[in-house]
Amino acid sequence: MRISISLSYPARGRLASDAVLDVAYGWLCHRRRDYPADADVWSFRRHWPGEKRRIQADLFAGDFRFGLLDRITLKDGSDIDLWSARDALVLKALAIVLSDILPVSPRCTHVRDHGGAKAAVRDNLQESAVAEKLASVTEIDFDSAIETVSEAEDADLPLGFGRD
Repeated sequence: MRISISLSYPARGRLASDAVLDVAYGWLCHRRRDYPADADVWSFRRHWPGEKRRIQADLFAGDFRFGLLDRITLKDGSDIDLWSARDALVLKALAIVLSDILPVSPRCTHVRDHGGAKAAVRDNLQESAVAEKLASVTEIDFDSAIETVSEAEDADLPLGFGRD
């Protein structure tokens, strides 16, 4: 699958920089440290200097290609789809660069200093309370409208005119 990354030259340069790729590489090594011996991450780590140069060249040229996802069966029998080590590293590098460019919503509670799980639960409870209030108001208005229509029909009056 070919995906063209349309970033400004400075952003593309940052994406392919040693600093960003090394941070992404550290993340990848940490995340996949317990993967089995036949996982692609071990070969990728052994050949990191060459892989890094190829990734940088592809990113600078705007010609990086993501591979297909691999379906992996876990010990518990469930299946997951997994990016290759190379693709996961580039996606992490892209996330690092974009996090400096794109604004982050305060509602993203998974981001540091945005409240975490407690804030997510608190916000959800507040929204539920507001939704319940709106639902009760809607029910009252709906009941009132039905009553008005019924009164108008009973008195053979045009809608909007009830009995005094």
